[in-house]
Amino acid sequence: AVMADPWTGDIIAAAQRPTFNPNDRRSIAPDAWRNRIAEDTFEPGSIMKPFAVAGALDRGLVTPDTRFDCENGLWFYGGKSLKDSHPMGNLTVTEIIQHSSNIGTAKIALLMGNKKLDETIRSFGFGQRTGIPLKPETAGLLRPLKRWDTLSITRFPIGQGLAASPLQLVRGYCMLANGGYPVKLRLVDRLEDPVTGIVNKIPQEKTRSLFSNPQTQKELVQMLIRVTDPGGTARAARSD
Repeated sequence: AVMADPWTGDIIAAAQRPTFNPNDRRSIAPDAWRNRIAEDTFEPGSIMKPFAVAGALDRGLVTPDTRFDCENGLWFYGGKSLKDSHPMGNLTVTEIIQHSSNIGTAKIALLMGNKKLDETIRSFGFGQRTGIPLKPETAGLLRPLKRWDTLSITRFPIGQGLAASPLQLVRGYCMLANGGYPVKLRLVDRLEDPVTGIVNKIPQEKTRSLFSNPQTQKELVQMLIRVTDPGGTARAARSD
């Protein structure tokens, strides 16, 4: 679990299992030494979907109300099938996020094309290290555009065929939440002299938003809130 402030990039909390007691060296398992938020990668799956949708929204290719035929849960593209966990018909872009439709997201990505989709994914920091002062840190796995195959455009936006670290995903979601501004993840935000009491705050680097349309962030956040509504796929995550 990693918790960050989306506007400052400050890592507020992090926890992992298995853990260890540094005072009891006899019982430390080497597997517990890994700093998993920085070193480990995994296929993110559906939590990648908002990044592709953000790119399509910001480019004006879709609106929250644009409809796509989700093929009743089974669709063939490039000679391979793509399924949804629940059969669904025509859905708006908002409903595609709310119900986590693989097919709908893949069709949105097809509107973007390989190059724009690749640019979008990389603009959120995937395929590169975050730069946080934790060593080693993985860059994740995101194949170069020239090595994409026919299925890549339908699989990468649904989080299949690539790998990311927890820190990369947290940084990406910080950018979705803060209006598209790249943030530098950090563990220290100030230096305090214990003798003089002088505090030196470490400023964040000023960056430009990835989004050309200021409505993109507002529309996307509203879609993500719908995921926790009674009809969404993450009802248990809803906050009072």
